[in-house]
Amino acid sequence: MPSFGPRSLAQAHAEATGADGAVVERFDGDVERAFEDETIDFLVRVPKGFSDALTEARKVDIELLSDPSRGKSRARARRAKHLLSKYSTQVTRDRMRARGLDPSLADPFRIMSVSMAKDHNPLKDALSLIGTFLLIAGYIGGMYLAMDITTGERERGSLEALLSTAAPRMGIVLGKSTAIGFFALGSTVVTLTLFFLVMTTLPMDKLGVAVNLNVGAWAICLVLFLPWIITVSALQHFVGTVARSIKEAQMILSIVMLAPMAPALFFTLNPGSGGLALWAIPGIGQQTLVLDYLTGADIG
Repeated sequence: MPSFGPRSLAQAHAEATGADGAVVERFDGDVERAFEDETIDFLVRVPKGFSDALTEARKVDIELLSDPSRGKSRARARRAKHLLSKYSTQVTRDRMRARGLDPSLADPFRIMSVSMAKDHNPLKDALSLIGTFLLIAGYIGGMYLAMDITTGERERGSLEALLSTAAPRMGIVLGKSTAIGFFALGSTVVTLTLFFLVMTTLPMDKLGVAVNLNVGAWAICLVLFLPWIITVSALQHFVGTVARSIKEAQMILSIVMLAPMAPALFFTLNPGSGGLALWAIPGIGQQTLVLDYLTGADIG
């Protein structure tokens, strides 16, 4: 029978798991008040006779108090529960050794995850975010200008003055759409440039990832997103024209922005269900092409 002796939970846990980073402090104050004031994130309540229970190999209940409504409290309580579980497992193994039993009997089998991907790297999953960022940047970049030069001009009364000039109607429409497109393009260029600058600082060779990060790749990614920018500019110009107020236009455009996100989420959760059909969806096609190009995957 192993003798644990009259020691504290902190000492026992440190010996069992070697968790040098875990610091256990005694708390003698008002527990409910401490949680209300958010002075503590979690608390482990050890009953009296804990050391005796360990010595006599009796089961003992330990309470883990936390505030689930606070994210910080949930995270730290989760980590504390993990450490306590490791400690409990180690105590069980010590008791089995004391009785002459093989501790591996408590674990009849182990589940080991084996990846069959030849060149998979988690960094490639992070690269998929660039498509989403460019999608949002291109949309938001021209959205406010579209509202201002359509609904905003109508509210200010400057649209009637513009229409009374000799400028052709088609020229006015194309000019406004082009201005929206240039703002959307500028936002996309800035986002894409910052992404490339950040990615070039990472040691790709050491990470084992082959990614095209040069001026040519930057230009190709920008060209791939031009259809999205043109589509968004026309859509935002139309919504701004038919909306009766800036608030209405802002509400509609904010809802429309979620439209390309829905199929993107669906095909992300159901990979392989879209195939080439992804390319026909505005926005999703650009995301797929950019990711395949940057990672060197076979397009199609």
